Amino acid sequence: MVIESGGLFDKTRCYAPSVLKRGDEYLMYYTGSNDNPSSRSGYRLLLARSKDGINFEKTNTPVLDMFPAAKCYSAEAYIQDCGCIGLYFALNDGTGYKIFRASTENAEGPLSEPKLTVDTSPQFSHSVHTLRVVKSGSIYHGYVTASSNGARSQSKKYKHYRVSADFRIFHATSEDGKTFGEFKEIALPQHSFINIYGHSVFIRDGIVYLIFTGFDGEAGCTLHISASHDFVNFSEPRKLFEPEEDKCEIGMYSTCVIPLDHDHWRMFYASRAAWKYRGIASALVSFEK
Repeated sequence: MVIESGGLFDKTRCYAPSVLKRGDEYLMYYTGSNDNPSSRSGYRLLLARSKDGINFEKTNTPVLDMFPAAKCYSAEAYIQDCGCIGLYFALNDGTGYKIFRASTENAEGPLSEPKLTVDTSPQFSHSVHTLRVVKSGSIYHGYVTASSNGARSQSKKYKHYRVSADFRIFHATSEDGKTFGEFKEIALPQHSFINIYGHSVFIRDGIVYLIFTGFDGEAGCTLHISASHDFVNFSEPRKLFEPEEDKCEIGMYSTCVIPLDHDHWRMFYASRAAWKYRGIASALVSFEK
């Protein structure tokens, strides 16, 4: 665990991390909420800072708190050409789920006026979150976790969860990183997942890797990895990591991955306990020939 829930702004939820390194400092943007986990309001975009990428200290002021009644914050942080920090974030502002973008020179904000990147509410009326973006050449590739309104009618109680099924990962492209085309579901063969969500995406040696939460209705929400040569068609998923139930961890969500060197990457994910998110955990991902 690198940070735990229970703070001033994240008493019950501490999840959806996006970590970047700027200079000699690691910055973790994450979602926090003080509401009951069944509530989808009162989410804030928060910040924790670290010198080593492992020991993080939370800041005292939300980075984004201009939509107090909004649902499902989740951000993707990146360094812009100007050296400023750019943020994509997804939320429901009361009129449907949308993806916005903003930037800041100071890690703790204030943010520039948010601008609409894409209105996903006509396509994904139930939920949109965890936008991740990678760039290949001059093209931006965006991936979102999303579901239609039909997911609500498919809600079912499983071992540890009440799950709204129908979450999938969708892909779209952009030429400027400001406006994206239509999101279409990625091809992920030979799986039995009820839900696929909470993903990270990164490129290594020209191959696109996707780490995501897969839930099959039996085991806990487990992390899987898949790969692609064309950004859309992915290989058969392989189990990467599973919850440590003996340590009260029953679910793993919303991963992000940052490079340490060519063969070693650090993964961050939201760790869930029986009734709330415990906080953000970290693990090392190694590539071996």
